[in-house]
Amino acid sequence: MVGRLRNTLSVLAERSRHHRGFLVVLVVAAVLWAIVFQTACIDFVAEGSRPFRASWLGNGQISLFGYTLPYNLEGWADHDYFYISWADQFLSGHLPYADRFEVQEINDWVYYQPYFLPPLFLYVCVLGRVLPIQPFGIGLVLTLFGYLTTFPIYGIAVQLSERNAIGIASSATYLFNPVILYYTVFQWLNPAPFVFFVMLSFYFLIKGSRTAGLLSMVTAAFFKQIALFFALPLIASILVPSKKHNGDSSNFTIKQPDFSSFSRATKISLCYAILLSIPYILNPLSYLGFIFGHIGSVHLSDYSTLPGPNRPITVAVLFILFGAPEGLVQIIDFLQSSSLLLILGVVPVFWSMLRSGELGADNQDYWKHILFLSLLMIFWVHIFSPRGIFKYYTVALIPFVCLLPSNRALSRKSERTLSPFCIINPILFSVLILIPDRNLYIAFLLFALLLYAIFGYRDKWVSLVSGIYYKRNRMKSSIVSTNATLQVPYSSSQFS
Repeated sequence: MVGRLRNTLSVLAERSRHHRGFLVVLVVAAVLWAIVFQTACIDFVAEGSRPFRASWLGNGQISLFGYTLPYNLEGWADHDYFYISWADQFLSGHLPYADRFEVQEINDWVYYQPYFLPPLFLYVCVLGRVLPIQPFGIGLVLTLFGYLTTFPIYGIAVQLSERNAIGIASSATYLFNPVILYYTVFQWLNPAPFVFFVMLSFYFLIKGSRTAGLLSMVTAAFFKQIALFFALPLIASILVPSKKHNGDSSNFTIKQPDFSSFSRATKISLCYAILLSIPYILNPLSYLGFIFGHIGSVHLSDYSTLPGPNRPITVAVLFILFGAPEGLVQIIDFLQSSSLLLILGVVPVFWSMLRSGELGADNQDYWKHILFLSLLMIFWVHIFSPRGIFKYYTVALIPFVCLLPSNRALSRKSERTLSPFCIINPILFSVLILIPDRNLYIAFLLFALLLYAIFGYRDKWVSLVSGIYYKRNRMKSSIVSTNATLQVPYSSSQFS
């Protein structure tokens, strides 16, 4: 018994030494997160009354070089207005996905508080509501999910780079990221649980634990519907994996889709989804209607005026901001609200994911490429979603930006070294989301997507341009050669 304990302690000590840099980051981040969380708690109860209590909403201005610059971090009172209300309704005996659940009387006023998420998020709210630290319990649970997300991020980075330094950089830029600190730790908004399970799913898949990865991804989808898009890389890895999962280390590529594994994964997912849906699945039309019907799409009511502060932002808003003709704004609004723009980007990315398995790459390069394509996909989904976005939705982007912060990290033949951009880019990206006006920041998302697409496929772009230039020169040479051949030599004596 003593020998076993000694061996266990020695193994733990060895692992602690191996990951001591990560442990330091965890401790420092825990202190910072605790300070931010405590500040949010004080601010939450300082002003306002139920159900409009909220920590600082992030409006203000700064003076810079003699200029006054306004900023809007776009905070919300969702924690009090929605999350606490939902938990109270459930604890009072009302089930979600019914009209009665969405109406609550508070202080002699009746409020409409629609529940538009899958059931697991409600259970998180209930768990937080019964903790003995009210009214901050839900916020604490959401913050813990946000903190725990750093573990799969670190594991993914180390697994793909084979260097602890890369893992430490990825986890640190996540834990100290301004977007995460504000929306997860300070504002207690809803993305944290689904983001945790998405990253956990990727970690399991990269490690080769397909069933655990599958169940984690389904769990993520039962926190927030947008996680369904992350099922696409999962489907691609099952249908066309990079090599056989039979213990053979050779790069044996699979040319035919593996429908047997896909069928098995589908059955497991459906059984697990039904289990999580009990008892609401007994009324499937109401259940599915509330989950997907409440999302809907956003139409602009005026094609020349910017939407109000409570409306989500779409790409069409940018065109209004820059004074585009109303007809063009109307076309863009239709293309986005009808999901045509969304499909236009997601389908090619999914096709590229399927093609990744046919390239015969090793497991590290394969998953690095899949993560990169997932990053492009989630950028595109956020920018062109028919629902529109708020700033806090970008919490889902941050782990991918921290894992793939630079061109060197994106390269499938990258040198596994730590670049300064691994630190700078994720922080700069967050600042460009937080600080600009809510009508403008989507332009920075578009710009970031463009940079990732250009630098991520830099070699292909260079090859394409070089190929066009080469063909053009060959065509010119061919024309010159043909003209020279067709030219008939003559002298003036021929015409004399």
